[in-house]
Amino acid sequence: MLTVAQVAERLNAHPHSVRRWADSGLLHCYRIGFRGDRRFKPDDVDEFLIVRTKGHHSG
Repeated sequence: MLTVAQVAERLNAHPHSVRRWADSGLLHCYRIGFRGDRRFKPDDVDEFLIVRTKGHHSG
């Protein structure tokens, strides 16, 4: 499982963007612990990157 910071680095994005995508349902995350920290599966991040890249080039 990846943290918000790790996903942000992987996607070359700001951590706030990663949180926003997760909160809006664009990027699937799991909430863990008492604070509800977000964690991401690498496969979900890879899928998001594919969809995001396709959408970026088709616009």
